[in-house]
Amino acid sequence: MRILIATPLVPPEPGGPSYYCVGVQGALERAGHTVDVVSFSRIRRWPSGVRHVLYLYHVLWAARGANLILILDTVSVALPAVIAGWVLGKRTIVRTGGDFVWEHYVERTGELVPLSTFYIQERLLSGAERRLVLLQRAVVFRLASTVAFSTAWQRELWREPYSLALEKTMVVENARPVSVYAQQTSQQVATCTFVWVGRDKVLKNVELLKEAFTRVHTQHPDSALSLLTNVPQEEALAAVAKARCVVVPSVSEVSPNIVFEALSLGVPVICTQDTGIREACSDVVSFVDTRDVDALTQAMLSMCDNREHAVWCGRIAGWTYERTYDDVARELTSGITSNTS
Repeated sequence: MRILIATPLVPPEPGGPSYYCVGVQGALERAGHTVDVVSFSRIRRWPSGVRHVLYLYHVLWAARGANLILILDTVSVALPAVIAGWVLGKRTIVRTGGDFVWEHYVERTGELVPLSTFYIQERLLSGAERRLVLLQRAVVFRLASTVAFSTAWQRELWREPYSLALEKTMVVENARPVSVYAQQTSQQVATCTFVWVGRDKVLKNVELLKEAFTRVHTQHPDSALSLLTNVPQEEALAAVAKARCVVVPSVSEVSPNIVFEALSLGVPVICTQDTGIREACSDVVSFVDTRDVDALTQAMLSMCDNREHAVWCGRIAGWTYERTYDDVARELTSGITSNTS
């Protein structure tokens, strides 16, 4: 089968879609499929609107012989890509990542509203945010053959506001790195170093993390906090491997890759409880209300305790959770390959 991947990012650009594109492309090719990639980054320098028309042209040209278009966002790439698929009569899968509307709202207002309540409570959206909702609901999700979510949690949050029919959706969880560690011990990480990795966004809630760490540092003067923004993946993972704990203090996260990357290295994690991975990782991740500085401080203090830290390390060592990109690729194409000549 010939598959076209429409993606907003490709390496060396950092970001989830970039890594996902590489991982899925390799898995699809190992399965015998022919894969082409059209990246939005090649025309991003053009003004909005113009670049979307240019991207539509590129996708139309590249997708002529494709059986399937796999689309790795729900707005910038998705809008022209689903139109191209509709024009050419191609099957399209739109894979969701985060939530553009919620992210835009939080950045604009500074209101740290959890994603789980964002669509439930009535809010005064800006004109741009209302247009994003309309474009996704009336064009992207309507024209897409299938909408693929990384968690059932996000699918449930989106079903009503985006008028999604359940039979038109699927849940394909993200790949999880293979464990490559010998069990971490408190003696190996005597310094209580906390690591945060992410984008410079309000929703990442870094200011509250800093406040919590200041309290921790008062009781543990040898503790340290490392904040890594827009660094290469290899550099980030090298820092994580040496950390006492990784902290994900975001208001909400759909399916944070850094959690699974840390666990694969045997490093304990403190993570927001407003996330789609809470049920799957309840035994091995310390989930807290990261809008509550007292709760976050207490969770970080517990990681400075050798006994508590050892308990988390032991749980991680006994947890089996490997999931490869081959699994992801197989699930994305299930039901399609058998009907494709």
